[in-house]
Amino acid sequence: MTARVRSVLVLLLVVLAACGTPAELSASGDGVLDCDNGQVHRRAGIRVSGSTEAEVVEDALAEWVEEGAEIVELAGDESWAAVEDGRDVAIAYPEVEGDGAWVVYAVEVCGEPDTGPAPTDGSLDCANEANWVMQAGFDPDIPGDPNPEDAALKMLQAYEDAHGGEIVFIVDNTASLVVDDREQVVATAVEVPAGGWAVSTVSGCEGYGP
Repeated sequence: MTARVRSVLVLLLVVLAACGTPAELSASGDGVLDCDNGQVHRRAGIRVSGSTEAEVVEDALAEWVEEGAEIVELAGDESWAAVEDGRDVAIAYPEVEGDGAWVVYAVEVCGEPDTGPAPTDGSLDCANEANWVMQAGFDPDIPGDPNPEDAALKMLQAYEDAHGGEIVFIVDNTASLVVDDREQVVATAVEVPAGGWAVSTVSGCEGYGP
């Protein structure tokens, strides 16, 4: 944040995970996807629901089971893996909703990194499904910068110095660090209680941290 704003920053590594399935505990599954040849973690876009954990896990990982994978419960992780030939090829994370139904919103798999040009629209263009978020709390007695552009620019300058690229404003209070035609860090400014503007949220792709 700016020097005038006392911010409490919390760094969260958000690894977008998926949902899972039940099976017998096996030493062959360690809960880490075994990607190779430059592949990265991606989401398969699978969403299923059912009355039991076993049901949603089996539905979510059905395509890998059909190819010969075994469903393995990952101890202490509340997740399940599809293990094929000793490799974790898909991981699912089942959840219980308020009505008691079990759901899997996505399944984590290996896939090719996304590296081509992307539109500059204020959304991160990460090569994989990993990103981080920093959120700030503000002292109610300390004013911010005179306008949102100054606040966002100050925040992103250090990232530009570290990673190169160009700072591009999406709207008055939101700016992105664009590297190789992809948004790698996004900062959003808000009005603070004491007047003025400061960045409330900064998010970025893996490898473009503070």
